[in-house]
Amino acid sequence: MHYVAICDDNSCDLELLGGYLKELRTQSINVGIMPFSCGRKLLQAYQGGERFNLVVLDMRMDNINGLDTAREIRKLDSEVPLLFVTATAEYALEGYTVQAYRYLLKPVDKEDFLLSAAHLLRLRDSPKRYFTFTCSSGLVKVPNESILYFESFRRTVVLHTVKGEYSFTGRIGEIAEKLEKHGFVRVHKSYVTNLSHVECIYKETVRLDNGSSIPLGRQYGKTAQTAVLRHGLDAL
Repeated sequence: MHYVAICDDNSCDLELLGGYLKELRTQSINVGIMPFSCGRKLLQAYQGGERFNLVVLDMRMDNINGLDTAREIRKLDSEVPLLFVTATAEYALEGYTVQAYRYLLKPVDKEDFLLSAAHLLRLRDSPKRYFTFTCSSGLVKVPNESILYFESFRRTVVLHTVKGEYSFTGRIGEIAEKLEKHGFVRVHKSYVTNLSHVECIYKETVRLDNGSSIPLGRQYGKTAQTAVLRHGLDAL
């Protein structure tokens, strides 16, 4: 069973989105839907121990808006996919700070919404992928999701993860080619980054969700931006 929280202070939208999600059952995706009329009630559920496979949030709500609700959720659950629905794109870029999957403008397109929800729920069922390499301490296996980026110094590669760093001998080009289909992109002749941790792309740098920044090479800029768009981090 996949548990989906929908948080919207508009009762009509809450009912509409819940009805859409029920249609996923015809795709063999068993969903349990938990509606919340405000961010505070959703946070109370989290604080009471509830956890979800997907959270759908309206951006503009009274008392506590969707973005602030998402920030509080991230303190309790760093991995749950967040899908925003909003009447305006005004705050879309701020969603990078909470790793939102994407934003959908109201009125929500039913097909687009269901495709996004189904993708995220199936992703949670996917087996965990690992990057394996040999270093001085032996054979190491690191979950892809914990990788921030790879940094190359000639033949030495430094792997930066959310928990620390590893050094091993390798070629950054081969790493980029190997991981391209698994959510990674080469952003510089010496850097490959995990798209799931990209917060924002600037003209010459890429900012990650841990606060670090890595250089963006001129010849890799368009490729990196396209990869971000395809990955869904562009929000719209």
